[in-house]
Amino acid sequence: MARIMLVDDSRISRRVIGDVLIGLGHKVAIEATSGEEALEKYDRDKVDCVLMDVEMGGISGIEATKLLTEQDPSAKVIIVSSVSEANRIKEAFASGAKGNVQKPVNREALGKMIDSMLT
Repeated sequence: MARIMLVDDSRISRRVIGDVLIGLGHKVAIEATSGEEALEKYDRDKVDCVLMDVEMGGISGIEATKLLTEQDPSAKVIIVSSVSEANRIKEAFASGAKGNVQKPVNREALGKMIDSMLT
């Protein structure tokens, strides 16, 4: 079981992805509704992995990923986004993301991605 931080400005997305995570046997340890909130909460509780939306109000998920991985180079951030532009995905990886899963989230793909982060 992984302890996950779920960062998404959409309550519905957090609920849907959270349900998928629980179904996979993981725990949503922290929820954040913005990149700023994610950065603030990250140090408070140890998580195994961060699922980060790209498009949010305030700083983007890509910028939050960059700041988070500068703060903790061992952070395992998976970008979860409906954005499929290759340039945005490349930007996310350049910012420190270790994986990418498209919305709507496929249970099997998300499970494999998280498993690959933990091994």
